[in-house]
Amino acid sequence: MRLAITYGFTCSQVGGLINIFGDDGARLQDLQALMNNIIDPQNNGTQIITQFATDDGKAKAKNLLANISPCQTQGDAPNIIPYPTLNYTHTWNDSDVYALIDQINEASSSGQKISIAQTALLSQSNVLTPNQTLWLFQAFKASNDLITLANVTNDRLIGLTCEQTQQILAKFLLATDKLNALIAFKNSIIDIENKYTLLNSFYLPTDQNKARLVLSQVRPKSTLYGAPSGKIGFVLACSASMATNITLSTGETLTRFQYLKREFEKTLLNFGDDAQFDYGMFGGPPIIWQQSTMGPTIQNLEDALDLFNQREAAGKHGIWETYYYLIQMIAVDIVYLITDGLDDGAGDPDPATFIQLTQQWHNGWGVKVHTIGMLMGDDGQTPDSKAQLVSFLKSLADVTNSTFRILE
Repeated sequence: MRLAITYGFTCSQVGGLINIFGDDGARLQDLQALMNNIIDPQNNGTQIITQFATDDGKAKAKNLLANISPCQTQGDAPNIIPYPTLNYTHTWNDSDVYALIDQINEASSSGQKISIAQTALLSQSNVLTPNQTLWLFQAFKASNDLITLANVTNDRLIGLTCEQTQQILAKFLLATDKLNALIAFKNSIIDIENKYTLLNSFYLPTDQNKARLVLSQVRPKSTLYGAPSGKIGFVLACSASMATNITLSTGETLTRFQYLKREFEKTLLNFGDDAQFDYGMFGGPPIIWQQSTMGPTIQNLEDALDLFNQREAAGKHGIWETYYYLIQMIAVDIVYLITDGLDDGAGDPDPATFIQLTQQWHNGWGVKVHTIGMLMGDDGQTPDSKAQLVSFLKSLADVTNSTFRILE
């Protein structure tokens, strides 16, 4: 609800938002997040409290709403909450996606279709845009094929909006197929503030309840990190150039560093139980959060975010020390490296050596390195230096069979 609560909501809209969840505990949590943004609290009895299944839930909701006043938030929430779109470059070419879809359509069996798509997607470090993802998955006729393909290629997809997900669900007549498709994409949705709209794809109350259960498990997919899992190390850019201002498609202006902090928090707070993580910061003195990977307990998440939120953007791009420590000393299996400039730490290896050593670690231990270049806004970099950074980040992803994303 982080984006959603910048608006004012009617009780009807709040009822729709909290109704997506299958239990009263989750409904109460979201009601707490939204209750001070209600513009017509006098309507809460019929449109909000009735969404709770138990008498205890109804009583707690009634207490929460007892003394609220109409909010003064500027601007009522639209039916579809706008989601910031980013300018990803160096993604797949549309023509290559069309050619891949032609190959899939020519295949005679589901197994062949999935194999063709999987081989193509995993052979490149470039990711698919949301529109390209929609085109690709519309080429598959069986909902079970969507689940199989989504599971093996999720980190190759930037994600899907709820509107695009609805377009895929509309392909299927049977509710069971729609539910299978929804399961396939539950970890690919990038605008979960609108996930309640997906209930419109189901007509019977029993099917809507099944869809609610699936949607209650949805975790937001970060525009920078996707939805990581496993034993993860984050290499976080805190260099001075991260203070460069950027403007999102929603009109919001902030710095690269503020946007990174927002996406990092979103990623950590939505870890699955299987995640183990650590992180290091470069730019100024390098700092490693812990001396081993940690589970996503509430205390660990709070501690990790508190330390990072205290950091300011300052210093140079001394990537190597933090990067080396997470791989060699913490022994993470997956690295997410985000930067807006080439490594310029004193005594650090040149890009070619950096890449060569990374490839050795991948060949020896299977280390994967997903890279993200934040080049939005004008920080004074020349086109040549940007091109060198893009080449460096792509090479790191290529030699570890991982992904790279460039935002400009």
